[in-house]
Amino acid sequence: MKKIFVGLLCGLLMMGCSTEKTVKTTVCSMEQNGLSVESTFEHDGVKITKQTGKNHLVYAEAGVTKEMLEANVAVTSELFQGLKGVTYEYTLGDDEFNETTVIDYTVADLKELQDANIIVLSDAKVDYIGIKETLEMNKEMDCVEK
Repeated sequence: MKKIFVGLLCGLLMMGCSTEKTVKTTVCSMEQNGLSVESTFEHDGVKITKQTGKNHLVYAEAGVTKEMLEANVAVTSELFQGLKGVTYEYTLGDDEFNETTVIDYTVADLKELQDANIIVLSDAKVDYIGIKETLEMNKEMDCVEK
């Protein structure tokens, strides 16, 4: 029993001392009423380093019009503009809307993102976005680690 414990302890120490972090990718998606959402999280098993969100909306299926979205998209675009580590692109087509938001957490300022209401931090001392907590908050989506 003692040998097993010492072996496990050595294994944990070796894993903890490893300088090479494996990048994992978890993709969460859902479709509902003409809206397709896909969120891709790059992480090390604990901390998210990059998040890419892609949304696709078919106006007729979602019960909205292009005009209804125009004002909201303009506000969102303005909000994201100038935030460190954030890129936002969108297209308003005649029948559908597409947007892509990328947040590089290795560059972004978490306080700035919280002040802009883009993220919610449970504690002011938090210095990273956790994959476990993020997936817990997105239970309604289907998530798969790739």
